[in-house]
Amino acid sequence: MKRTLVMFLIILSAEMILGESRPSSPTQLIVAEVYDNVTLQCDLDSRVNMENNTIVCERVDLKKKVHAYRGKQDHPHDQMDQYRGRTTLNPKDLSRGVLTLLISSVQTSDSGPYRCFVPKRKPSCTFNLTVGGAHMKAVRAGIITTVVITFCVLVVVLVVKSGTIQDCLKSLRGKKRTSNGSEERDEDQERPLKTVEVK
Repeated sequence: MKRTLVMFLIILSAEMILGESRPSSPTQLIVAEVYDNVTLQCDLDSRVNMENNTIVCERVDLKKKVHAYRGKQDHPHDQMDQYRGRTTLNPKDLSRGVLTLLISSVQTSDSGPYRCFVPKRKPSCTFNLTVGGAHMKAVRAGIITTVVITFCVLVVVLVVKSGTIQDCLKSLRGKKRTSNGSEERDEDQERPLKTVEVK
């Protein structure tokens, strides 16, 4: 019994030292609008100070680095061009095992799966970022509505300017409907006006 307990404590201590006791966290779904600032954050291992570790954040679909950190500093020359100057890793959070990566001014091309991890260790964080989804649909719908309304207004203006509606209204005013539904000219409309001389 004592041997089993001792072995268990040795294995547990080794896992804590190596930082291999935590599995990967579930994928976080993040939805943002174009030009938003997005924070990717997760607990890699709250029991381990990660400041001295190498941290890599990558686009899983592109298999390229979004951000690289090692030797207590960022390595921007390792990252994709589209993220250069737009990512910031918080080193203070790493001291308590928390990864916090800020991506500023996101674009639709930033949409996709991300993975942040410590090489040669099990803990990792995965994220799925969607940029501009609902907002872009709303913008497109607004543009289509504006075009349709503008077209209708132009048609009405052109018809009024050409006088078609005015001619139709004049001809309708000059006709009367009889009881059996046939049309008859309004006599008042056809009679010339009498002039009255004033003495």
